[in-house]
Amino acid sequence: MTLFERIDQPPTQSAGRIHEREDAVPRIRFLLDAPSLNPSELIKVLKYRPDLIEAYDGEGAAGLSVEVHTQRVLRQFETYFSRADSFQDQRGFLRLFLALHDLGKPRSIVESRPENEHAYTEQIMDGVFAELDIDEKDRRLARGLISHDPIGEYLQGKVTVEDAVGMIIEMSKRAEVSPEFMEKLSEAYFQVDAGSYTKDAGGEERLDFLFRFDTERHSAAFSQTTEQKMLLLRKAVSLAAAS
Repeated sequence: MTLFERIDQPPTQSAGRIHEREDAVPRIRFLLDAPSLNPSELIKVLKYRPDLIEAYDGEGAAGLSVEVHTQRVLRQFETYFSRADSFQDQRGFLRLFLALHDLGKPRSIVESRPENEHAYTEQIMDGVFAELDIDEKDRRLARGLISHDPIGEYLQGKVTVEDAVGMIIEMSKRAEVSPEFMEKLSEAYFQVDAGSYTKDAGGEERLDFLFRFDTERHSAAFSQTTEQKMLLLRKAVSLAAAS
């Protein structure tokens, strides 16, 4: 069964945390394919794996546990992107990817090796993907998307626009998708990940200056200043892809 194969009725679920793989896997598939998602429920079911219990309980950024951060990220995605036509084909994949995207951080913090965070996250993802029979196309996309943070580093001034384009090109090759698609996906990823550190997501005001949120219209966009920078990046990616 593939990730996007529809299941018409939710599998039965025992009380408390689901421990057994044979109960958890079909439930996860159902949640990923559902019209709407309760982030807490998905995380609860994913905790059938002991390594995920430890990772979700671990330390993340800004003094938050990985679980709290992940819940906020998934809520931002459900509010602003899960209904978007441009992401309907990737909705189930993105829900799972976002649920797993930060799980390598606690180990990297404990070991004082932040450069290994993405490798540790990828290791956990690979294990979950194997148990869920995720196809190789989606696995490549996850590996590409997790490998760099071009939008974040570019907007923080850590890299030039040329450097960010180079990252996106490398990510797209790893994922075997077009650079334009990878840039678009990276934008959405950044908006829900960084957007979780805002009042809109239920947190403190940290990165609010980067975004404009309209909950009634389910619309998320960059602020005017940020959008000007993003226009330069999008144009540079298009030019690089055409060359």
